[in-house]
Amino acid sequence: MITLFVSLLLAFTPQTKFLTYTNSLNKFNVRYPERWQNQAGLNAVAFLSPKENEQDAFQENVNLMLQDLAQQPMNLDQYTELTRQQVIQFAGNDAIVSLKDATIGGQPCKEFIFTMAYNGRDLKLKQYWFIKGQTAYLFTYTAETTQYASYENVATDVMKSFSFF
Repeated sequence: MITLFVSLLLAFTPQTKFLTYTNSLNKFNVRYPERWQNQAGLNAVAFLSPKENEQDAFQENVNLMLQDLAQQPMNLDQYTELTRQQVIQFAGNDAIVSLKDATIGGQPCKEFIFTMAYNGRDLKLKQYWFIKGQTAYLFTYTAETTQYASYENVATDVMKSFSFF
């Protein structure tokens, strides 16, 4: 009986459809949910979740920023330490939830989760970053702390969908 219920539940759970964002200049793709907005700039792209209702004042989001490190070359460990110190300076040592090794698009990277208050909102962020050549690729999922778990899986799917072509 339980198996039948679970099977029916899975059968009727809507699957998220994804679109592909392509950056021809930097030769990469990222997949994102079709209901999310994409806002692309020269060295960044943001994917915004749809508003949950008219009162929803904060859209959970995933963004990717490319940082040119040519003027200040650094390796992954140096970039990690710089980022960690910036979070401690801005949000305090207790803000750090975790920092560990990961992989994105076949690149060794870091996964960093932390919390912070910003403009009167309690936020939780998950970041991934790696360095290729003289460019840092910084992915950030930002959500209100109360909504973080609701969007974490899809946001992680977006960030981990990154691939070079």
